[in-house]
Amino acid sequence: MAFELTRLIAIWVDDPMQSVLTCDFVLDPTTHKMSGMWDVFGAIDHASPESRPFILNRQGVIDFGSLAQEDMRYWRVPLRELALHIGLEFWIEWPHDDRGLYRIERLAKLGSKGTKHSHDG
Repeated sequence: MAFELTRLIAIWVDDPMQSVLTCDFVLDPTTHKMSGMWDVFGAIDHASPESRPFILNRQGVIDFGSLAQEDMRYWRVPLRELALHIGLEFWIEWPHDDRGLYRIERLAKLGSKGTKHSHDG
């Protein structure tokens, strides 16, 4: 099986209409994990005027860049360590000892309009 360019969409469980996480990456079809050690690009609320683009680095840190408020610039997320599938829940650690529970709602092969059905874990 070939590696696939994939888009992940995850919702914040407490408020599914706010802070939707989207990121694009290469999916390893045998492990169902993000492939490679390069940075991954994504955004929070990518379809809204308040979109916050980010880079997810190799250490699992979301970096919103130098234009972000300094005390909110970095978030932690374990996405690089997990076998990804629809319905998977994971925590994002925000600054100030806060965190939010997210759930993967969609994994789609880039260039397709359908949902990629992934294994259940």
